[in-house]
Amino acid sequence: IPTDDVVLVTHGTQPIPLQIIKQLLELGCRVRTTLSWMESAPWLNRLFSRYASAGKFEHVTLPPGHPTNRYFYQEAVKGVTAVVHSATLPRFNHALPEIWSMAADSVRYMLEAAEHEPSVRAFVYTSSIRAAAPLIPQTDERVKEDSWNAKDTILALTSRGQCSEETLRNSSLVRAEQAVWQWKVQAEQSGPGGSSFKINVVSPANVIGQNFAARYTDAWQNWIWQLYQTGRATEEIPGAGPTQTHWYVDVEDVALLHIAAIFDPEIVGQRLHAWGSYRNWNDAIEILNEYDPESQDKRSFFGHDGAVCGQLYTRAPEVRQMLQRWKGTDSSQPCWKPFEKTICESVDVF
Repeated sequence: IPTDDVVLVTHGTQPIPLQIIKQLLELGCRVRTTLSWMESAPWLNRLFSRYASAGKFEHVTLPPGHPTNRYFYQEAVKGVTAVVHSATLPRFNHALPEIWSMAADSVRYMLEAAEHEPSVRAFVYTSSIRAAAPLIPQTDERVKEDSWNAKDTILALTSRGQCSEETLRNSSLVRAEQAVWQWKVQAEQSGPGGSSFKINVVSPANVIGQNFAARYTDAWQNWIWQLYQTGRATEEIPGAGPTQTHWYVDVEDVALLHIAAIFDPEIVGQRLHAWGSYRNWNDAIEILNEYDPESQDKRSFFGHDGAVCGQLYTRAPEVRQMLQRWKGTDSSQPCWKPFEKTICESVDVF
């Protein structure tokens, strides 16, 4: 890991970027993050005070409004060697074409800014399972390299402005990630060698885990803590049924996969899905009852979901090997952090 280089991680107050920043700093990297013009977030410097005082951590404030050109990110990318970025979704009170265009622009303009900064050697985009596939499939489904969430995209197109914010959000995430790959193809077609930096995408499922900044931010919607305290929680996955059966991945694994996507010379032009474990809220309650048996009376199991259609990620073994290589473990040990450990750590932090 080159410790003198600066890595830009945008949206630094959000859970995944926070964990990426933490791990990069612990590895000895210098990190810069971005804040929107409406955020002050002085707690970031307190959270990473040791690194800030040593000149290892800094943040820049982005201009007002939504990204409209590459100059929006010009100051943020100055002198960095790698960029970790995610889309900025607009308010959903615009016409659908404008919503999609603004989501894509928030990614495209960062790519253009990075292209004009000669020091940049890697660009990692944080996507979502919602861009690759519908959260609740109607049939058993294989998710491949070229899979997209056609269901929400078509629903947004055909609903004549009557679709839910969930549908608008998911279809916007499709457009945002597609902008990454379209930009990559255009760069390759424009001349020999293509882009001046490598591009990878990390696409996590439902991210859970310890919010180490819980003193400062409640951006993390911790349904695990709600289950522990009250036995009930706000539904995380619309349509997933009472037990919320789905794929859950620890935020630490998601962050490490980003770091591998930055520095690993073998990971180039990859779309890496981080899905973790296929579990549900009843599994979580069973773990919490063992963790704290004295309070188990306030936690009861949920009903059954009925027949559930499954999703299979066809490149899962390759992603597991990449993660194990960066964890320094072999195939005899679990690749993803165990669900049981994540559940307990999510409660411990409080």
